[in-house]
Formats: sequence, structure tokens, C-alpha cells
Amino acid sequence: MTLGLGACTYTYVFDHSWEATLERLAALGFKWLEVMTAPPHIWPRDLDPKARETLRRQIESYGMQVFSSQPAWLELNLVAFNPGIREEVVKQMKENIELLHDLGGKVLDIFPGRREGLVAPSMETAWALAKEIFSACVEDAERYGVTLAIETVPRGFIETGAQAAQMAEEIGSPAIGVCVDIANVNAVQSPIAALEEAKERLALVHLSDNYGEHIHAPIGEGNVDFAAVASKLREIEYDGVSLLEVMTRDKVDEAFGQSKLRLEELGWQS
Repeated sequence: MTLGLGACTYTYVFDHSWEATLERLAALGFKWLEVMTAPPHIWPRDLDPKARETLRRQIESYGMQVFSSQPAWLELNLVAFNPGIREEVVKQMKENIELLHDLGGKVLDIFPGRREGLVAPSMETAWALAKEIFSACVEDAERYGVTLAIETVPRGFIETGAQAAQMAEEIGSPAIGVCVDIANVNAVQSPIAALEEAKERLALVHLSDNYGEHIHAPIGEGNVDFAAVASKLREIEYDGVSLLEVMTRDKVDEAFGQSKLRLEELGWQS
């Protein structure tokens, strides 16, 4: 079984232009992308239909395709108790669903929010708010053929594979799935356990390394057993793409290139 491998543009967004990012990732041999839909690279409200078609053709001219996208979720919060923030979340989620469809992508990565404040909302309240957000967007996702993938995030609102899968099951739509971020779950549980818990809803996998802290280091610079991750993905017959999400501003191309080689040795293919 082939394990597809792609790269996230997030790491490049502030230090490299959009075109330079495409050039660098194409030169490294990547064919699949997860695009960060935030300035200065891509912003949905700046792109009319013609601009979106041009953008898609530009990506394809480098021999690459969009598999997934990731909006700038860290600046928003799905479970904010401010209703104006939640309204903006719904608006941006719908805009990103349409943009991803226009770029030929399949999976929209969703940061599930965080319980904040000196007196934070209860887990039950946050859960209900998140379900409300997803329910407001699921019809658009179904119409455009996009899967909303709830990401596992430590110290957030949904941390484990089981929690993300439960949310997806409660909403019930085939357009709701799970993104298991391997480095993120390594801070709270076994990555293999997370993949097992989420296997029925697994739509996206992020790959990076750490020793259990909340960082996204190059592959080989942590204690994640990526051979076991590869084996588990084959066992559960994951047929999507795994996206390399290394977060560094130092020798970025080298970090992506070396990580890619290490993953290819374990059976991933770009």
C-alpha cells in the first residue's frame, strides 16, 4: 500500500513569497501540498474565480496538487464565548471550503478551538459550541466535496484521537473527519493509539517529531517511531496523504528535505 507524502506551506509563509515556496517545495520533490490560506500567501477574499483558476494552474505548473488547506486558525477560536468571534469562524470556514474546492483540494484542516479565560467555559459548553460551528458548515462541505478534519491539539479543546472521532461521529456527516497530528498527539498520548481511535474518520495526517513537548521538529529529532506510524497507517488502510509539517525558520529546505528522505526510507512516497 502506497503512503502518500506532501508538505505544508505554513512554514514558509512569513519568510518566503508564494512563488518561492512553490519553487522550493517542487525542487525538493513534493507533489502534494497543504496550503496555508493566510496573507501574505493566499487569502480567500482576495481571489475571484479567475484568480483561483490562475492559482490552481500555477500550482499544477510545478507538478504539484493541493490535497488540503489550513486557515490561520490560531487567531480564531471555534469555542469562543464571544458570539462575534464564532460568527467570523463560520464565515471564514465557509470561505475556505469554497476556496479549497476551487483549488482542487479535498481536506480542510480545522483547529478545534481552546477553552480560554480566567474562568474558562466548561467542557460541555465548549463541546456544544464546537458542534454548533461544524453543523453550520457541514452542508457547504458536503456540497463542495470537502472533508472538514478536526485536528488533535494539545492544551486545546480536543486533544486525542478519541475526542476528535467522537465529535465527528456526533455530527454524523461523511464530510466531517479527523486530522491526527503526530507531533501534537505525542504530547498527550501514543500516536499509534490516536490513529487507532480515529481510524474510522481519519482524513488527514500531519507528520513532525518531538520528545513530547508541543513543537514540530524535523523527522528524527524526537522519539516518535515513524516506522510504527507507517505500519499503523497501512494496517488501517489510510488512503489519504500525510503532510510534513516541520516548524522552523532555520534551514527550512534542509529540514524538509532530510525529513522527506527519512520518511521515504520507511515507505512514504512523494
